[in-house]
Amino acid sequence: MSTTNTKKSNKSTETPVVNPFESLAAVTTTQSGTRKLAFTGVLQDKARAMTTDLIRRAGGDAELAPLANQMLKDKTPESLLAFITKGIGAADLTEAAKVLDGCPEDDLPKMLESQRSNRSKAKRTGLAAMPKVIDYVASMVGELLIREKTGKAYAATGKLETDHEALAADQDQLVKRINSLASKKSRLTKLAAYDATAKSELEAVEAELQELRALRPNKTKTTVKSVSITDVKAALAAMSDEEKASLLALMQANAG
Repeated sequence: MSTTNTKKSNKSTETPVVNPFESLAAVTTTQSGTRKLAFTGVLQDKARAMTTDLIRRAGGDAELAPLANQMLKDKTPESLLAFITKGIGAADLTEAAKVLDGCPEDDLPKMLESQRSNRSKAKRTGLAAMPKVIDYVASMVGELLIREKTGKAYAATGKLETDHEALAADQDQLVKRINSLASKKSRLTKLAAYDATAKSELEAVEAELQELRALRPNKTKTTVKSVSITDVKAALAAMSDEEKASLLALMQANAG
């Protein structure tokens, strides 16, 4: 009898694994939308396949489930990266990035910005349904595959780096990125007053906006200084009669 009681006692101390996705709709790998760049389709298909596999495994995994719950709770890049990198090894990302072999280098920065935009949209609409969760996670997986291909990894802090060099070379993409961040700043400003997470995110957006705006080409400004009458007289005195005649003719023409 005592043995039975001991077994029950040990079992009761085990922490049950909470499936973070059990209340969401069934996993789906359907992706809609127009794909403008040649390799966008294969990238998204690969990222979504890896995501659905990760989510299925996370449902009953004692290490992945808490990270998934944290990801759904705070919706930060750091928690999303922690979940993905715990469930998908570096070697798997390197192998998966081979789907981008042959992709034009000029397309990669555009595809990266597209993945960031997709993630932002999924987060903005909420992560209460499985399709949005898949969009949210898969867009980050897609970005990691692009970064693996280009060799531009995210910073050691876990915060993602923006490819400033690529954006500086593509002013159209730079303007789009600035406009996107400006819109995000406007939305976050309304939330920052009573939401600590929004306030922190707003500060990051403002910092990135400042960096990106510095990448825009400087416009040369012409400053017209006032000229004294003494300077005018000196200039006229130094002119030849022919030059004075030409200047007078020009003044008369403009006056007419």
